[in-house]
Amino acid sequence: MYYSAQILGKDIEELTLGDLENYFLEPRAENSILEFKSGKVKISSLYKEISAFLNTEGGLIIAGSPEEDKYSSGKSEKRRCQGEMIPTHFKDKEWLMGMISTNITPPPENLKVKQFENGDGTIYVIDIPQSLNPPHQCIETGKYYIRVQDAARPAPHSIVEALFMKNKKPRLNLDLNLRRGDADTFNNVEVDIENLSDYPTDQLNYWLQVINVEDIGEVLIEPDNDYQKEIRNGIISIKGKTEMMIVRELKLKFRFVVNNKLQPYILSLMAWNKESGLIKKHRLFDPVNFSDIKINYSNNGEADSLEDMKKVLSEILSEYE
Repeated sequence: MYYSAQILGKDIEELTLGDLENYFLEPRAENSILEFKSGKVKISSLYKEISAFLNTEGGLIIAGSPEEDKYSSGKSEKRRCQGEMIPTHFKDKEWLMGMISTNITPPPENLKVKQFENGDGTIYVIDIPQSLNPPHQCIETGKYYIRVQDAARPAPHSIVEALFMKNKKPRLNLDLNLRRGDADTFNNVEVDIENLSDYPTDQLNYWLQVINVEDIGEVLIEPDNDYQKEIRNGIISIKGKTEMMIVRELKLKFRFVVNNKLQPYILSLMAWNKESGLIKKHRLFDPVNFSDIKINYSNNGEADSLEDMKKVLSEILSEYE
């Protein structure tokens, strides 16, 4: 999963320097998936942050951000970034990618990096998906890092061991994709459940929910699979269990059309079995602007609950009354 669209409102390929400058017109704080580095940053400090994101849930780094300042919030001291961006003096994108690859082992794959020219320096946005091959070690320090709240921390031995073991069991991944339909009130939904590991898995349960829509069309599942459809309290549920063996390149696919109300709605998918545990993804989507309001994703059951997202939807819908 990539984070640029969730945090900055655009995919990384579509970002402009103006988008970043506008983003920092307001005070911004780091969190579990967001890291700021001003132009004074040394390249070596990026290795630790990138490896931590790789070993946890992924995240976004903006290198060339404004310098952080500290402020008091109650009894605690917090940090924020706002104002003029301070460009780095890194040579270029190719140099940066080369340095990252040679200083993190195993080298990270699928990073997305965009470079912006700004006066005498360069600014970079680095979009880091959760690694499919953890754990990653920072060669300079010889340590493994994980992301804890808003910082990279050395990983305890037990977590490093668990990350190694992660490659020895099935790893489910969920995709919820939306495309424009024949009219503004119709959206084509493509849902994929895949296994990113070389270890096969079966006996997979799934539960798909669509909230605050008029209806959904016939659900086509590949390979063919029986399911139960239920409509209760404005929530459309699709539940089922597949006996098929899910391995790389063989996905469980759902295809259907949403008839929306020209109001935000929620797509929620959960899947689980004994080997893989619970994985879930919730997407709060605005069909009028064709953009996400909020996305929650987790492969360990720790994403915000569906009830939390329903509360956000309820607050938005109250403005329509």
